[in-house]
Amino acid sequence: MPEAKTRWSKNTFDIRQGREARPCTSSVGNSFLAPCHKQYRSEAGRRSHGAQKLFGWFGGYGLKGTGGFFEAQLGFRPGVPFAAAAGLSEMGGGILLTLGLLTPFGSAAVLSAMLVAIVSVHVKNGFFAMANGFELPFLYAASAVGLAFSGPGGYSFDSWLGLTFLNEGYLVEAILVLAVLGAAATLASRRQVEEQASAVRN
Repeated sequence: MPEAKTRWSKNTFDIRQGREARPCTSSVGNSFLAPCHKQYRSEAGRRSHGAQKLFGWFGGYGLKGTGGFFEAQLGFRPGVPFAAAAGLSEMGGGILLTLGLLTPFGSAAVLSAMLVAIVSVHVKNGFFAMANGFELPFLYAASAVGLAFSGPGGYSFDSWLGLTFLNEGYLVEAILVLAVLGAAATLASRRQVEEQASAVRN
């Protein structure tokens, strides 16, 4: 029996080329960042968190309740638009990553939302999730960045629709930089609101 037919791996084996095919490898990164197409399907968690904020599903509080928390506890005023932006970023970004559609933009949406969440809610509690630290949003942000650079793989709408040019390194970097700047602007607006409120009280 030829050697090519006896080789087995978790990846697809291309007998014609005598090598392992790497369906999740892109022109930007290496396959170790996304060893199989199932990895980005884990963004179901992000979608559910976004649905909690937007619709009150899965035990969430919806826009009104989340907006009240954003306004009273976090200093994001008015609270409802900020809650809607956070929910849309999480749910929309999670859906895009799950589908492998416009992957860098989905990653950017998740990254931006997670950066805001880390700074405004979690960092003061330390790292570990058990104490409401930033462990979980950090992992979501890291996985989003990893997917942005590794690409969605062959089992994705980006691949099927011929949108793989979006995974070019310079485009991915630019989109992620914009996401970080957007998060910074959101956090800056929060600080400005807090300063204004403090000035009014004094």
